[in-house]
This record gives sequence, structure tokens and C-alpha cells, in this order.
Amino acid sequence: MVALGVMAVRFVDLFWMVTPAFRPAGISLHWMDPATLVGVGGIWVWVFIWQLKGRSLVAIHDPSLPEHV
Repeated sequence: MVALGVMAVRFVDLFWMVTPAFRPAGISLHWMDPATLVGVGGIWVWVFIWQLKGRSLVAIHDPSLPEHV
């Protein structure tokens, strides 16, 4: 939850710094601003899950784990 909060605040920070350069009349939210965030985030999540499919989530041959795991 903390990481999501940090990412959200970082997005707001970037938006605050970049938007005045492209919209000198004032800060306004366009529908493409959140759509870009969702699109890039969706691609990142898809690639992460795609790479995670063939990997074990439990350490193999870990001496601290019982044998049946």
C-alpha cells in the first residue's frame, strides 16, 4: 500500500512539473493523462505476469524449507 501511495504521489509530482510546459494557460486534466498511465501500467503488469508464469514462487533447494514443499 505504501508503494502504491508513493507511485501515486510521484505521478502527481511529474504531472505538476511537466504539464505547465505543454499547457501554459493553466493546468487541466485531459482524458489522455490517466489513459496513458493505465495503458503503460497495463503493459508493465502484463509483461511482469508473462515473465512470472514459468518461474517458481518458492525457493528451490532451500535448506530452511521442509522437504515436502
